Formats: sequence, C-alpha cells, structure tokens
Amino acid sequence: MDNIINLNRMRIYHVNSELGVLIFTGIGGSVDGYNGKYNIIASNLVLKHNASVFVVSVESWSEFDTLFEAAMQVIEEYYKELKITDFKLYVMGTSAGGTMAVAKAYKYAQIQKVLSINPVIQINYNKLSDGIEKSKVDIQFVFGNQDPSAKFIPLITKTEKPNMKVDILENVDHQFTQSFDLFLALPEKYFFGK
Repeated sequence: MDNIINLNRMRIYHVNSELGVLIFTGIGGSVDGYNGKYNIIASNLVLKHNASVFVVSVESWSEFDTLFEAAMQVIEEYYKELKITDFKLYVMGTSAGGTMAVAKAYKYAQIQKVLSINPVIQINYNKLSDGIEKSKVDIQFVFGNQDPSAKFIPLITKTEKPNMKVDILENVDHQFTQSFDLFLALPEKYFFGK
C-alpha cells in the first residue's frame, strides 16, 4: 500500500476521509501484528470502507494514562492537515489495548464506537469500570471463552448499559490461536455490520 506513514510506534494507513479507525495492540504487539494481522485489517478497512487507519503498539501498562492521549494528538493533527474538522473514529483494542480503549474513549467526542477484544479486566479494573460508566458511545466487548479474563465478565456486566454489549466466542483463547480469520473479521462485523 502506497499511503502508509510510519511514526515510530504508530502506523497510519492514509485515505482522505472523515472516518478513521484507531487500533491499539496488546502489550508487546507490533504495528503489523502476528502474521501481519493489523496490516491485513487496516488494508481491508481502507479498501472496503475508505477509512484511515491508525495502528498503535502498546509497550507496557506504565503508559496506560498517556498513550491514548498521545495517539489522539497525532490523529487530531492528521485531520487538521487534511482540513477535515468533523471526523469520526472507531476504536479497536486487543488485550491491554482493549482495556485502554474502553477506559479512555469517553473523553473524545469524535469516538463513535469501541471494540474491545479480550481486554484484561483484572488490571486497571477501576479505570475500565469508570470508562464504561462515563461512556456514551457503543462499546462492544468480545471475549474468547478460553481467555483468562472471561471469568471476570460479571464484573463488567453487573451494571447494564444500553450502549454496551458482550459477545463470547466458543473455543477461542486470548491470542485467537486457532481463530486467525475470525479475529481478522471482528472490526468489519462490529463496526460495519458485515
């Protein structure tokens, strides 16, 4: 793809569109992802949905409070350069990135939807819970039933919210080890209903 911009730990797949998808990896994940999964997802979203895609690698829990804000600064500057003042974002996060997406999305009016895949519930639970409580955007949680956090789902579903849904996938572990194609299809299914 010609229009890829690398900014250290952020890769931008550029199209001139008011729609963007922000993806946070799990801790230690690269901007490409295992077997190029984020590259495949981003390329698909660019081609099928004309969305700019921003993939951010998460390196540690210590940056939990700063990484989301830093990514949003880059994205706001990106749209400013395109002279697009009214953009909307969908945010996807995996593992720690999924926790961060839910915990921080409510702070930004541009964010319309959040897809949190196998978020780590037991670390930063208070921030996750606070994000759920304050959020007005659609939050979709997806857990594999073999993911260690699946047993903590009752902690996030104890308060029913009309904008929050939880799906549990059978025979799926934390890394989607035997379910690579299923993982690739998640953003399209939950963001675009396909």
